Amino acid sequence: MKYLILRSFIFLLAFTCFNGQSKAAEKTVILTDTLDDFWVVREYVDFFVDTSRTLTITEVDAIYKAGTGFQISTAADLINEDISSAYWLRFEISDQNQERKEFSLEIFDHDIDEVTFYTPLADGTFKRHHSGAGQKFNTRQLKHKNVGFIIPEIPEENKVFYMRFYSTKLNVLEPGIRSLQDVFNYSIKEYLFIGVFYGTLLLVILYNLIYYVILRQSHYLYYVIYTSVTFLYLTQKDGTGFQFLWPNYPELSNLISLSCLALGTIAMYLFYIRFLAIPKGSKIHSFLFIAIGIRIIVFAFQVAVYNSVFLLLIDYLYAQIIYVIGWRFWLKERLPAAKWFVLSYSFFNASITISLLERAFVIPSGIATVYSVNVGILAQFILLTIGIAETVKEVYKARIDTKKRLIEEYKRNEVLKGKVQRELEEKVQERTCELENAKNEIEEQSQKIKLINRDLDIANYQLRKNMTSFVKETVNKHLLSFKDFQQAYPDDFACKRMLLKLKENKGFECKQCGSQKSIKGKADYDLRCSKCNYNESLTANTIFHRSRFPLLSGFYMFYSLTQSRDTISATELSEILELNVTTCQKFKQKVQERIAQKEYKNCSWEKMILNKTSN
Repeated sequence: MKYLILRSFIFLLAFTCFNGQSKAAEKTVILTDTLDDFWVVREYVDFFVDTSRTLTITEVDAIYKAGTGFQISTAADLINEDISSAYWLRFEISDQNQERKEFSLEIFDHDIDEVTFYTPLADGTFKRHHSGAGQKFNTRQLKHKNVGFIIPEIPEENKVFYMRFYSTKLNVLEPGIRSLQDVFNYSIKEYLFIGVFYGTLLLVILYNLIYYVILRQSHYLYYVIYTSVTFLYLTQKDGTGFQFLWPNYPELSNLISLSCLALGTIAMYLFYIRFLAIPKGSKIHSFLFIAIGIRIIVFAFQVAVYNSVFLLLIDYLYAQIIYVIGWRFWLKERLPAAKWFVLSYSFFNASITISLLERAFVIPSGIATVYSVNVGILAQFILLTIGIAETVKEVYKARIDTKKRLIEEYKRNEVLKGKVQRELEEKVQERTCELENAKNEIEEQSQKIKLINRDLDIANYQLRKNMTSFVKETVNKHLLSFKDFQQAYPDDFACKRMLLKLKENKGFECKQCGSQKSIKGKADYDLRCSKCNYNESLTANTIFHRSRFPLLSGFYMFYSLTQSRDTISATELSEILELNVTTCQKFKQKVQERIAQKEYKNCSWEKMILNKTSN
């Protein structure tokens, strides 16, 4: 805004000094037999700023004749500093060539939205020729990536020509006059260079795509995406994309430019994170992913809200950030990949800087500056591809070395294995003879031991049988103390085995389907239906179902309450078993209810544990 106010002030001051009269261009462009190209700049052209963008050629011609609006460009480059206005150029051409060479008028900034060329007619009016980056490609007189018009035959007297420009970007508004032969020769060379450049770029993309298909590593895919969107962006930048890829959709150019810059920056960061082997969780790794998120937000803002030329500098800033990080990894950690990155990115960085300086009109525009980005990017991709190839070569070399070591170790092991095997065979033979002799002795001893063990087993079985019968008979006939009770049932596991034996003797019946076949359940001592997979816990269908005290304590309480002639109190049970009085009282009541049931009359206390009917 300050710049516009200052510019307006200077313009007003100059306008006042000249007393309302504009200075007209004094020189005329002369077309001769030897002329091949000519720039219509500065003293050859007058320009007028149409802030309303509504003036017609008749109105503009009248303004010039009134001497109230046109002025000469004194700057090095005539630029549309006010992008909201239309710019009119007026210049004169005198055709003095005898060979009747044909000439064309060419605009070298291919991304000017609207370019209109007005050629004079015999009746004093003008013929309108309209084109530009905002129009379909087939509207152009010359089918070239740059907007161009054919200059009609001009009599010997001077003829006045007008051009109208309107662009939403800063552009150089300086047409060039070329002979058609020169246009033809120059175009062949230019398209040849562009073809070689894009062909090389396609080879780089295909080469790295093959790497990705073979190795299946994500950073090769990121690199392919990065090179592909760069390829597409460059076609948009030099106009070949509009000419060959989307000629009927000029509105796509800006969207493709924004999308390629954003996607290219993101893919570039993702590739370099893997290529430089930046550790996950490190500060640099986190910072780069935060930067990627910010770039996505900026892209959404550019597309949906507002796009400024200054926002394009964010990709230049992102390039500098990753460039500095690459230097750090090379200088501090001496990574081979970082060396190729720094070398390739130095070319790329220099070319981008030159391009930005040219776009900012700090340095003059020329072939070297226009195609500096192409050269820098091509150098970057070639060097990076060499770096990737060396990285892959090192990986394969390491794998081959590892295989060689494994083969050598395998051979050594085979030799040792043969040696050890021979020694073992000799020792086995010796040992076999010893074992045969020992075997015969052992068999003799075994026969004797079997006879002894048989007699011992019979005696032990009889002893265990007598002891078990005695203990259980004692338990059934006499009320034992808790300590004595533990002689028969020492722990919970003994109680669980007792429960399992009772349930097996009674026979299994599935609560869900009625099947009588069971298998091992989820937990130890559980039973599972072999048909419907229903799991029955050990305490299910017993008086201890859903009890929350140790099974041994429950066994003793049940035993005491069913076998005691004198009623034992819940308080006594609580003291003996160290349980809560309420718990003992509730279980006592449950036992008394069971004792009172007829179906449990004349049953031993063990059999009273099981429910007569399923719960």
